[in-house]
Amino acid sequence: MRKTISFLLLAAFLFSINGLAFADTSLKRGYSDVDGHWASSDIYTVAESGLMNGYPDNSFKPDKNVSRLELAITLDRTFDFNFSAVTFIKQPELKDMFDDVKDGRWYSNSLLETTFFGVLNTDNRMFKPNQDITRIQVAKAIKQSFDAKQLGVTMTQMFPIHDDTQELASDKSSALNFVFNTGIMKGLDNNIFAPNKPITRAELATVLKRTLSTLKVAEPIMIDNTEDFPMTDDVREIENPPLPKDKDNELIIQDPDTPVSNELERE
Repeated sequence: MRKTISFLLLAAFLFSINGLAFADTSLKRGYSDVDGHWASSDIYTVAESGLMNGYPDNSFKPDKNVSRLELAITLDRTFDFNFSAVTFIKQPELKDMFDDVKDGRWYSNSLLETTFFGVLNTDNRMFKPNQDITRIQVAKAIKQSFDAKQLGVTMTQMFPIHDDTQELASDKSSALNFVFNTGIMKGLDNNIFAPNKPITRAELATVLKRTLSTLKVAEPIMIDNTEDFPMTDDVREIENPPLPKDKDNELIIQDPDTPVSNELERE
């Protein structure tokens, strides 16, 4: 799922801001630093899908760390987040939420959408676009993307046991379980996951390719918005109205031909 982000991309301009790769013509002739790389197949798959691009110098930089901005853009493209189904009194703007990113950039909408749908966590009005993102943060962002799109995946529930993930917070542990059981992310050598290690562009390419495969089998989650309201005494009295009794608390047996008065109608 590719999202057109700006007329600059449509015009096929080649440029790079803060080391981030965008428009890409090198794909037609192959990247200069990908052939022979362990992730070469995955890199070309996501590049052909428009999820990731190379650099103007015909490189992909597979071993370069991924920034939060890059992840926001790639996940926005992968999951096709959009505001079309949302009605705002005031259209959200980056300046309303962050002090370190600006509106009007070609990537601004991706930041707005991933933030609005809770894909990437932020605090203190800082998005930190150029900060490296870690493997566990990617896992959490992917799970939150599936949650935001209300997509579920049928899978065998297994609990990954890595030597370095036993102390993870519950939300991160849940994210790890999700990406592990869906096959989107796996551990590294020596039985570690390296949760706090920055993810590389090659690793992200592999993760995105697996995410695409998972999206093909994902199904919408049916959400029941009904609530079970507790029955109050007033409701119980209406459903089970008290029988008429005399002053001695004896049950009054009325003549079958005499209609029973309806107290509710008289009120």
